[in-house]
Amino acid sequence: MASENTMKKYKLFVAAYMATFNATKAAIEAGYSKKTAYSIGNKLLKKVEVAEMVAEEMKKLRERMSDDASRIYAELWNQLRLTDEKIERHNEAEKALQVLEKKVLPINQSLAALYVDLETAKDAAAEVDGRSNRELKSELVGEVNRIVKEIRQGEIDSRKLYSAMKQHKMYLLDAFAWEKIQTMRFNLLRDLFDRAGYKATDKLEMSVEGGVTIIDDIPAFDDLEGVDDG
Repeated sequence: MASENTMKKYKLFVAAYMATFNATKAAIEAGYSKKTAYSIGNKLLKKVEVAEMVAEEMKKLRERMSDDASRIYAELWNQLRLTDEKIERHNEAEKALQVLEKKVLPINQSLAALYVDLETAKDAAAEVDGRSNRELKSELVGEVNRIVKEIRQGEIDSRKLYSAMKQHKMYLLDAFAWEKIQTMRFNLLRDLFDRAGYKATDKLEMSVEGGVTIIDDIPAFDDLEGVDDG
């Protein structure tokens, strides 16, 4: 059985060898002569005690690599999930904006017509002397105030819709960002499929919607105011 000092040198050798996988360098690091390091290093690897220590360290290394691989794999899936969420939010925002735009268009058209009607009603009311024709004056003023009320309500409705549109626009991706996120998604899927050994990564094709298809036959590679009576 090797002495305590010898075992210490063996441990130093194994530690250095696991860092470089070079027996000659490991022998030098463990304190052996540079002149004989090559032959000593190879002899040490064949010794039972050293071989057992190397085997144990290799086992630990494989476990660490397996743990690291699992963490990387999980992180890749997490990144893919986050990417898909961004794409989904973009798609949902597009649909919501289409609905809101259809709602806001008739309101804006109605407001444009009401602004014209308001000016016409104001002019008509201004031309009537309330002292000589109080009833007509009151009727015209009432029409002005009715239009003002409609405009104010229309503007409130319009602002609410535009506010909702603004919130949805936060999730829209411009052309550059869309291209970038689709490329990222494709690369994530390619990496995941590659790590899973699913299929050669040069046989993946990304669809416009972000999906992935396996291809077998491709080569590598307000200021409104009413009018008072008077």
